[in-house]
Amino acid sequence: MGTMEIAPSGQIVMQLPWPSHKSVSMAYWWLPATMARVGHSSRHAPQSVHLELICERGGIRRVCEPREFIDKAQCRGKAERMKVVRAPLTLLASSAAVYLLVPVAVFTAGIFSSHVWWDLPMAELLAAGCIALAFVAPISWRLVMGRRGAWHALATGCVLLCLGLLLRAAWIRGTVQGLWAVGVSAFCTGLLAWTRHEQCRSYFDPQMPWYQGLPIAIPRLTAVVVSGAVPDGGELQVCRLNAEGMFAFSRFGAIVPETQVELELRYGDPHEERKTRIKGTVVRQFEGRSSKRESGDWGVGIRFHPQGPDAKKELLDFLEVLRGEGYIND
Repeated sequence: MGTMEIAPSGQIVMQLPWPSHKSVSMAYWWLPATMARVGHSSRHAPQSVHLELICERGGIRRVCEPREFIDKAQCRGKAERMKVVRAPLTLLASSAAVYLLVPVAVFTAGIFSSHVWWDLPMAELLAAGCIALAFVAPISWRLVMGRRGAWHALATGCVLLCLGLLLRAAWIRGTVQGLWAVGVSAFCTGLLAWTRHEQCRSYFDPQMPWYQGLPIAIPRLTAVVVSGAVPDGGELQVCRLNAEGMFAFSRFGAIVPETQVELELRYGDPHEERKTRIKGTVVRQFEGRSSKRESGDWGVGIRFHPQGPDAKKELLDFLEVLRGEGYIND
């Protein structure tokens, strides 16, 4: 799969067979163990770490700073470096809707039981409700916190539930059970689509894999802080932008956000630059780490406030220019 060697100069040379994100993520996990094995602590790293990605057409080499590489290796992913500052009502509503699976489980246990409706097994109904509650409670909370794994766990549970009900209804050839299974499947489909939509909003998800240090910025698009924050440099790079909100980040320095912010979006070359101002609410914050600066990388998701007709038209025209350039598609 790959090799790691300690050079006489103290350098760590890593050779990985696949020039892909998978090999890079493997390196992130291997490095701390190797550092501990050779007696290096995270504070006393060697002078450089060489990451070599070997492919059939030749070698691709990248030299990373040791502290930066170790920070990424020790960080368990982007989700743990991101926190929800203020959850939108739509996100809270979609997460609360997950609790509807509890009564669905209770009714399912009653409908698929062999007892008549006035003599239902209350113990089985209570057990079904408790199991469903134990499943959805942590998932609902983690959805509010923006954990990606929560949605995948919810989707897995819903798929298994629907398949089990459909197969059971087909096995017993029950008309009522079959209709109920179809209804539960439709409900689960709508619930998954709603929660997925809330998790993927522009101001909530920068669309950045866990091994990636920073999002990919839209070229020539910057957001200048006007009010509501204490800037260090003033300009932010933007990775996602639509009429609902945006996600911006800073590669150098930190910005301490307030709940309400005002930004000026700028796009294009200086002699033909397009500008528009927008106000919003901070929804999510991203914090990185670095050896050269105390604060490290920083990012923030901002949900735009409702606007008047003129301001809304100005923003839509601004977005239309970016859409015409092919930088945004939502």
